[in-house]
Amino acid sequence: MLRFSGLNAPAVEETALSLATYLEDYRQIHQLPWELLGPTPASVVKVARRYSWHLLLKLPAVPAGAMPPWPLPVPELLKRCPAKVRLSIDVDPLKLL
Repeated sequence: MLRFSGLNAPAVEETALSLATYLEDYRQIHQLPWELLGPTPASVVKVARRYSWHLLLKLPAVPAGAMPPWPLPVPELLKRCPAKVRLSIDVDPLKLL
């Protein structure tokens, strides 16, 4: 799951939407077997003056003990994320807050 947060609500939303579009294009070009769910505002939109949005990547199931390939172009995502928006990646989200 990708989490976007920042003090400026429109900037957070715009970044989440922009990176979702980029990732969908990337997925199609590279024919990756995952799907994007979102982006959507977090269930608790504002915490400690920071607005949050989520983008969930749904990967196909892999056999127990196997490691799925890492599908994200992380350096490119970080380049596309403005300094005023924090991007964090949770590889095994327990909660969708």
